Amino acid sequence: MNVTTAIIQRDRRILIVLLGTLVFLVLLYMYFVSNTIMHAVVQKEVAKNMVELNSEIAILETEYILAQNSINEELAMQKGFISNNSSKIFIDRTPDALVLVSGN
Repeated sequence: MNVTTAIIQRDRRILIVLLGTLVFLVLLYMYFVSNTIMHAVVQKEVAKNMVELNSEIAILETEYILAQNSINEELAMQKGFISNNSSKIFIDRTPDALVLVSGN
């Protein structure tokens, strides 16, 4: 084997490695581009779902407020509740007392 064939084989190996690296980098680029596009589409779908859920929450809150405002004493009486006319006690003030603790 002379020097020129050795150089040609070495150049051929370098060319194959460079072409393989180029193909790998192109495939990697295509993967990242497709992954980016897929994430953008998913983000748009999530934003659309968030808008729909916020609208549904607003409707439910409105229904809740309307239902809350429609409750009164007459409705409670119709549903079988009884009126509590006793005086309301919010605070019970008992006189202060001293407590003796014996520690044995």
